[in-house]
Amino acid sequence: MLSGLPERSLLTADAGFISYDLCLWLIRNQHKFLLRAGSNVRLLTELGFHCEVHGKIVYLWPQKRQRHDPPVVLRLIVLRDQNQQPVYLVTNILDEEVLSDETASKIYRLRWGIEVYYRTVKQTLGHQTLKSTSPEAALLEQTWVVLGVWLLHSATAKTQVESGKSPRKWSAAKARNAIRQVMRQAIGQRHCRRGQTLCDRLRRSQTDSYQRKGPKQTRTWPRKKQEKPAGPPKLQPADAKQRQAAKRFWDQTQPVL
Repeated sequence: MLSGLPERSLLTADAGFISYDLCLWLIRNQHKFLLRAGSNVRLLTELGFHCEVHGKIVYLWPQKRQRHDPPVVLRLIVLRDQNQQPVYLVTNILDEEVLSDETASKIYRLRWGIEVYYRTVKQTLGHQTLKSTSPEAALLEQTWVVLGVWLLHSATAKTQVESGKSPRKWSAAKARNAIRQVMRQAIGQRHCRRGQTLCDRLRRSQTDSYQRKGPKQTRTWPRKKQEKPAGPPKLQPADAKQRQAAKRFWDQTQPVL
């Protein structure tokens, strides 16, 4: 999917996606990235390959790549989640004036909307698995699923905007139920009562506004995951051999006077 990225994109992803090959490809193709680093990632410090700011500049450089490939220079950003637990992000945008820690936090949190979308498609709308038996049919099936979700969201957002409500609070479950109820009425040739038309129902299809006091429990999802949150990356000072290898790559990149 990397070949489909627009020019000079900023790619954001959760822990588990970061790798040396991915970062190197994005940099060489003039893309920016903001990735979460977990405990499966080892980052070097004190390598002397870049103008280092203590605690900010780190390097992704697997040992098997140190002979032929240069280190990837990254900026380490440490945030706090809602439980005040540290979240470690790395980016190739080294200038804090271009991407501040605060802006990086906002961008990373926007990623949660994608997670909610996956839950909506798979759980709320019942598309946990594809029914097709060939790759071509599966692609078409998934395309129609995506278009269906977009259409449902667009129709709901239109009615909510017209009534002065925020479409950001749309409820996929309530919008789904509104469509089903109106279809059942149409099949039974029953007229919609006042305030019960499709537009009326979609207008009210918003998430609850109450403050939840405890964790939300999913009652109808038997395969609920209990994954542990990503731990901190392994920070390791570079040794003399690694610093020598980094200096060799640095000398190769400098222009000859």
